[in-house]
Amino acid sequence: MVTEIDQNEILLAEFNYAAQSATQSNEDRARVTALYFVTVGTLVAAIFGISIEPRDSLTLHNLHLIFLIVFQVLSIHSVLTILELVRLRLAWIECARTMNEIKDYYISTVAAPKLELAFRWRTWTIPPAFKLNSVSSLMAVQVAVLGGITFGSSLFFIGLIRQQILWTYIVIAASIFFFLQMILYWIFLR
Repeated sequence: MVTEIDQNEILLAEFNYAAQSATQSNEDRARVTALYFVTVGTLVAAIFGISIEPRDSLTLHNLHLIFLIVFQVLSIHSVLTILELVRLRLAWIECARTMNEIKDYYISTVAAPKLELAFRWRTWTIPPAFKLNSVSSLMAVQVAVLGGITFGSSLFFIGLIRQQILWTYIVIAASIFFFLQMILYWIFLR
């Protein structure tokens, strides 16, 4: 036996699904960023907490090499976190678009006087994907700053291994890494 499905129920279910997905993407942004901060903080704390007295230059060299690798991995992790933030921002935008399309449908099909006045947010009020002062962008800046610091730290350990620390190059390279991450964020959200 086939039963007729009420279109309002389907639209309500779709709207609720989009609303829940939007909420989930916002929560996931916070989780992704928090995970990155905890990972960086834990590893940096572990490094500063190590009290190894190197017995020879080979042990010291190996220790510097391990720190170099750890900070390179953290730098790669920052890029991946930026990409996750991009994907979550795009998911939120898509959810907002879906909810607003359902509102537009109701406004155009329901014979209610001034129904459009009941909705503050509409399709044309959805913020752009890249919005400099959005929470997503601010989270991306935080991740990119830490990514720049971890990249600079990896260069510091390269300098220790080579016995030549070039602070100017480290600062410039860390800054470039920060800006490249932010450009990557911007490019994917255009």
